[in-house]
Amino acid sequence: GMPCGICGSVRHGDCMETSGKSSKKKEKTSKKPAKPLKKIVVPQGCSLADMLRPVREAVPNATVRIPRKVIDSDFTCAICMNIIIETTIITDCLHRFCADCITQCLRHSKRECPSCRTPVASQRKLVRDAYFDTMICK
Repeated sequence: GMPCGICGSVRHGDCMETSGKSSKKKEKTSKKPAKPLKKIVVPQGCSLADMLRPVREAVPNATVRIPRKVIDSDFTCAICMNIIIETTIITDCLHRFCADCITQCLRHSKRECPSCRTPVASQRKLVRDAYFDTMICK
């Protein structure tokens, strides 16, 4: 730290230890203004620890084990609870369902996503996802 302008001590307040009888007043020290902090945007689903963790190098031909429950939830239709057949996406919320399940659901019930209740104005908001179907072994 900086020495006190009154007593020369590195610890401030030493000059006031004489029960306040010091005739000299403390000099004001000017501090530099603090630099503004940078705003860090953390993507949804990530923690700050994930953002600050060092990036690991990719390992070629590495095998990754994913729990079956995680995979099943991604490939299961929330309407029929079976593996998705003819994957169809609601473009507004990006939830996936079987083509027959979602068309019947929208035709016979409220026009909203069964998973998140996002309004679905018409069948035009539905898009087939043939690429997703290629990931499912039939």
